[in-house]
Parts: sequence; C-alpha cells; structure tokens
Amino acid sequence: GTSDYSGTSGTSSEEDLDQKVEDDKVVVEQNLIGKWVPQIASKKVGMEADGKVWDADAIYEEHQELANEYGTSQVLLLKSEDYASYRQPGYYVTVIDSSYDNPDDALQWCTFHSLDADHCYAKQINTTGGPDGTTRLQK
Repeated sequence: GTSDYSGTSGTSSEEDLDQKVEDDKVVVEQNLIGKWVPQIASKKVGMEADGKVWDADAIYEEHQELANEYGTSQVLLLKSEDYASYRQPGYYVTVIDSSYDNPDDALQWCTFHSLDADHCYAKQINTTGGPDGTTRLQK
C-alpha cells in the first residue's frame, strides 16, 4: 500500500503508532503475558476524552509524552485486539514495562506516581481466556 500524504514528511502518526506496537510486541510477549501491569493510557482514533476528539497524531503525542515522563524503555504501546484481555478492538494502549504477579502491586505503582484512577489502573495482559477479571481499579 502506498499512501500519498501531501505536505508531510516521512510517515504518518498511525504508521508510527503501528511501528511502535510492532517494536514493543517482543517485550510485551517476553515480559508481560499473564502478568499485571500499570496501564496509563488507552485511546482510540475518533474517541472523545479529556475534552477533545483523539486522532492518531494526538495519540502518538500522548504516548511520546508518557515515554518522556516515565522512561522510553519503560513505556510500551500495544493494540487491544492483539490480546484477550481487552473487550474492544482498535485501542492503542500504553502500559508500563513493570510486571507484577498481583494487581495490588501494579496499583501501588500508580499511587507512587500520583496517578489517579482515571489515568492508571492494573491490567493483566493475556493471550488466552477473556477480559473478565483482568482489570483492577484503584479504590
């Protein structure tokens, strides 16, 4: 597929996002399957949140900001449809590469970084089973 983006140099944000997902997939599959992680963002193109409609540019920008804040090697991007833990396809999900055996430890990460329940919760990353019981919110 060739795309003719006029006036932009190089790749589109959507291509950048998908490339990052591909790059991070190795790490996710090595480190996080069956584990609990802090999930700090989940955005879908066209969704409305935080007072704006999100497009690929905004999603990529947010992911970059989170990577800058928490460390590039620590911040991973995945797509919801690649894992059984997510109900809805099409979401770009930002998680932290810190895996825990239980959700409370992942939630402690959230608390430690002063992230509220809307911006950080515990998610179990699975390739089998379903989404039930894979999310734990802060109290």
